[in-house]
Amino acid sequence: MLDNKEKINLYKTLFKARTDVYARFWINFTTKQSGFAPVYRLNKQNELLNDHIIKLHLSGKEALGIYPLLTNNTTYLLAVDLDKGNWLSKASKLINAAKLYQLPCYLERSKSGNGGHVWFFFNSNIPSPYSNYSCNPWRLRCLV
Repeated sequence: MLDNKEKINLYKTLFKARTDVYARFWINFTTKQSGFAPVYRLNKQNELLNDHIIKLHLSGKEALGIYPLLTNNTTYLLAVDLDKGNWLSKASKLINAAKLYQLPCYLERSKSGNGGHVWFFFNSNIPSPYSNYSCNPWRLRCLV
């Protein structure tokens, strides 16, 4: 079993993202709207992502959103968002296509339960245009 520090380090290894900004999940109970918004200090400076915030997220006390597009226009990860009724079938096809290319990926069910995300983690940062287009061959092959 990992201790808190080891869990935080594992999270930071997988979800390499900007540390100068992060987002927090919000809910308006009157309008029933929700989403993620950047966290700012009173002086309108971005709140820094730190181990304490990550610990709150990992413990389920706060829903955290990260900014994976780095300031040099690269990224270490890719998340393919799949929604609607046939999302699981599409995710399965995408995962099977990724296996053909020996690309490990991971499936996560979305917060709503009506969709999911297929995550890809890279050992080195890649230019962001490639993260947008790298799935196109799989999408065509999978008919996603």
